Amino acid sequence: QALKGSVGYAPPGALLLFVFAEPHGWTDVTAIAAHKRELEGVTKLEAVNDLDIGKHALSCENLLIKSKGGLRHDGQIVFFGPGGQLFGDDSATLNKNTKTFSVDRLSARVFDGESLDFRGRSLENAALVNVTLDGLEHITVGSLGISSESFSKGIGTT
Repeated sequence: QALKGSVGYAPPGALLLFVFAEPHGWTDVTAIAAHKRELEGVTKLEAVNDLDIGKHALSCENLLIKSKGGLRHDGQIVFFGPGGQLFGDDSATLNKNTKTFSVDRLSARVFDGESLDFRGRSLENAALVNVTLDGLEHITVGSLGISSESFSKGIGTT
């Protein structure tokens, strides 16, 4: 559709944009509005390639990833991979209802907290170093090595 009307005066180097919008036809976007730094009222932004926003932050209330790629199910923990790509692993999950973090294998240097509750589960292949066992009523061992000569009174062997 042809442009109608007068464009008016445009200073040298000014950018003039025209947008075709039904039912009004061509509408001009003034040179001042072209320099605006905010997008408002946008309900959809569709890109034909990956978007690079440079060394800037992306801020939003909620982030929804529609293409799951390496993400398979609710509760799966998301990790950063090479190049910042997000990926998940079935062995790392969080159950929001029970507040339980599950992982097949865990490597840690320090467990920090008031206590560590194994809820009656086994602790296997553990090296206990500088450990204080309070309230211990029964212990069964195949062999026991003690590397210190300081014993509390009342401890003996049977």
